[in-house]
Amino acid sequence: MAAMKTRLTHDHWPTVTSWLRGARRGAPLLLALLCAVPNAAWADPSALAEAEARLANGDGAAALARALPLAEAGDGAAQELAGRILGQGLGVPRDLAAACSWHRAAAAQGRRLAMHNHATCLAGGVGTADGQPDPAAAARWYGKAAEAGLTRSLCAEGELRMAGGPGLAAEPARGRDLCLEAARAGVPSAQATVGELFLTGRADTPKDPAQAAQWLEKAARGGIVPAAYWLGRLYLVGNGVPVNRPRALGLFRAAAEAGLPEAQIAYGEMLYARALDPKAKALAAGPAAEALFWLSLGRRGLGPADAADHPSANADRLIAVLGKHLPAETRRAVAGQLERVGPGAPVPRP
Repeated sequence: MAAMKTRLTHDHWPTVTSWLRGARRGAPLLLALLCAVPNAAWADPSALAEAEARLANGDGAAALARALPLAEAGDGAAQELAGRILGQGLGVPRDLAAACSWHRAAAAQGRRLAMHNHATCLAGGVGTADGQPDPAAAARWYGKAAEAGLTRSLCAEGELRMAGGPGLAAEPARGRDLCLEAARAGVPSAQATVGELFLTGRADTPKDPAQAAQWLEKAARGGIVPAAYWLGRLYLVGNGVPVNRPRALGLFRAAAEAGLPEAQIAYGEMLYARALDPKAKALAAGPAAEALFWLSLGRRGLGPADAADHPSANADRLIAVLGKHLPAETRRAVAGQLERVGPGAPVPRP
């Protein structure tokens, strides 16, 4: 088996911010609903509680049906709830434009989560006059959300300030400090971002693999899947931490089962290495079949390789080797497993 690629580059970093926010594009905002909101028509708190209870029970459609009249009557909490249901597609078709409209309305009433979500809409160009991203306005709204006590908004603002954009001067040091503040306050996504900064040297950050490992460890424990993957990479090669292949394997498996394609390939590569039997000059059938499953799943998620060091390139090579050595019955069984797993979906343990 050829040596696994271990060069750590920002190009291959599954950006935490984009991983958390997802796609942000949508149709023009539906602002007409906001034009006739009577100031005095505030909702019955019990009605909002009913909407929240229905959402908690998994009935997003019923929750939205209950929340919308309250939102139209001007209730900020209901507007925030409607935006969340529509934005995440919880039991209803996802509608980013409508979601961002409600986030904007609730943000104007001082709802801090809505302020954060409104900023995310603006950063993605949903809810702007020309349909283009407005990082300057987004940074202001993230700042307002942070001032209102939503600590995770600090690093969201920090990411924008590190990058800069139309109307927003790039301020790497200021942006990095905002993310550090959020990370020290215990925000897992910010801890992952800080770990990535120390790992890659982005935003003029001095590279420090040991500090990167410490922050990625915190983020992984906080449930940030890409952080677990990159921490596994550090343990695999001994960068900033002692080499610990069993720990790397466990981290890759956790991230792979959570649906991260890069981790699925890394886990498959380690399983392939385990399947090799140097004495028999053959592959152990069980581990080899499992390796084929994970390599194929990750390859499906990442798509074709666009460079020699792209994770898919090594996956393609190993898949070809496994295809030659595994019997047709085993390959068909693996193909059946793959059909039962949706793209990017978590993979349950057998």
